[in-house]
Amino acid sequence: MKTKVINNDLNDWIDYIFDRTDTDFSELDKYVSKSYEEYAKAKNLKVPNPQKIRAGKIGGHPLESITTDLYLGCLPASSVCYGNCNAAKLSFLSGFDFGIKVENILDKEVFIKDLKNIPSTQGFLTNGWNSDPSWNWEKAFEMAKLIRKSGRLPILMTKVYKFPSEEMMQKFANIKAEIRVSVSAFDKKEQLRQRFDFIHHYRNCGGIAIPMLISTYFKRGNLNRKQDKIVEYISEKDILGAENSLRFDKFSPVSKMVDLDKCRRIESTKDYWCGRIFSEELKVPITTTLPPYYLGMQNPYMSKNEEKFLNSLWYENVYTHEEVIANAELLNNPTIDSDSAKLA
Repeated sequence: MKTKVINNDLNDWIDYIFDRTDTDFSELDKYVSKSYEEYAKAKNLKVPNPQKIRAGKIGGHPLESITTDLYLGCLPASSVCYGNCNAAKLSFLSGFDFGIKVENILDKEVFIKDLKNIPSTQGFLTNGWNSDPSWNWEKAFEMAKLIRKSGRLPILMTKVYKFPSEEMMQKFANIKAEIRVSVSAFDKKEQLRQRFDFIHHYRNCGGIAIPMLISTYFKRGNLNRKQDKIVEYISEKDILGAENSLRFDKFSPVSKMVDLDKCRRIESTKDYWCGRIFSEELKVPITTTLPPYYLGMQNPYMSKNEEKFLNSLWYENVYTHEEVIANAELLNNPTIDSDSAKLA
């Protein structure tokens, strides 16, 4: 794809990415806000009690690579990510207000004990499955330090709701924390600008920052072009990139904006899913498909990571769009990552 951007300034790129998308994006945003509107009006939702932050299966998680989020709750019902966040859905159905953030407890003694009981073959641990570590960068760093001291790679998954200080970014870079930043055609202008600004700042500190494109096929061409331009920017700037394709319930309001003809249904959930659209450009696997012994990327720049090394990271396959379309209508459950899992 040949760029039309003359300057390398991030603001020029953002203008280019958002060109002629206002009307379609407003409609998309409307459906996102409608997705959980019944809970936005609810008066009887409770506030959950804080939990201790745990790690791995011994901490009650389904995977050895998972840690408890820093917070219970994240965004209000009208702003739930992609209008399809499973964490929000489960919270609301359980009678709790997902829009109220409750800070969980980092008991270092308990957390370190969990880390000691995780198999030594598990090389990384992730945080940011059901909430966002950017709500409290200081606490995220304290947790990441403990993971690093256990000989493992800390991976934070975030939307950078709060921008950290330069000093804090350098601290994360010094312990070689990997930070994955969700970006998508659902992002507002300032959100996408802030997320890419963070990616550049963190890379300049020597850190590994990986934008994870949350993708799908839209009915509206302008939204598809916006998505294409985000990928173009990632490629032009030699940024490490990953892709996580969204799943949609047929009855989700947001599905009205999705080209369901380019999707197939997943057998276990009946959700619609289109597979990886940008397999050639976004070559870094999502965290659930990484080998357990993964210890990090070779270099912050995509071009400086060997092709053989990148291919070795695909411990489990995730269907491309072409493979999805070639399959029968109902697919076996594909490997998914956090944001898809949150849809569920």
